[in-house]
Amino acid sequence: TPKLLPSSRQDLIVIALLVLLSWYLRSLYQSESTTDQPLRADAGRYASAAFNLHVHGAFSKAPPQRDAPRTRTDLAPGYPLFLTLFLEPIDEDPGWYLDVEQVRHWQAIVGSLVVLLTYLLARQMLGLGWATAAGLLTCVSPHLIAISDYVLTESLFLLVTMSGFLLAALAL
Repeated sequence: TPKLLPSSRQDLIVIALLVLLSWYLRSLYQSESTTDQPLRADAGRYASAAFNLHVHGAFSKAPPQRDAPRTRTDLAPGYPLFLTLFLEPIDEDPGWYLDVEQVRHWQAIVGSLVVLLTYLLARQMLGLGWATAAGLLTCVSPHLIAISDYVLTESLFLLVTMSGFLLAALAL
C-alpha cells in the first residue's frame, strides 16, 4: 500500500530541508524585492469578489459597495474564499481592506507546501535522489518564487493541482 509520508529518517530530513529552504527563499525574495503593485492582472477583481463574498455573501467581481451585487455564476470561488481570510475592517467606506502583506506571507507558505507535495509525488515513483532533485528544482524555480510576491491565483491553483496529482498517484 502506498504511503503519503515516507517513514525513513533520510526522507524526513530531506522534507524538512526542502520546506525550510523553500520558505526561506520566498521570504527573502519578498523582503529584498520592491513590489510596486502587488495586485496585478485580475487580482483586484478577486479582492473585490472577496469583499462581496465576505460582506454580502455574493460571488461578484463588482467594485465594493454598500448594496449587495448580483451573484455571478462565472466566478470560481476558490481564490476569493482564500482572500476573505485577509480582509481587515477599517472605518472608511466601504469598510474593509485587503491585507496584502499577509496574503504574500501565506502565499510563501503555500509555495513551500507545493515543494513538499512535489517531493512526495516524486517519492511515490522515484528513489530518494531523484525525488530530492525534483523537490529542489521546484524549490529554487525563480518563477515559483516570484509568484509568492504578488497577489495571484496561481499560487493557490498550483497547490490544489499538486494535491490532486498526489492523491491520484496514491489512488493508483
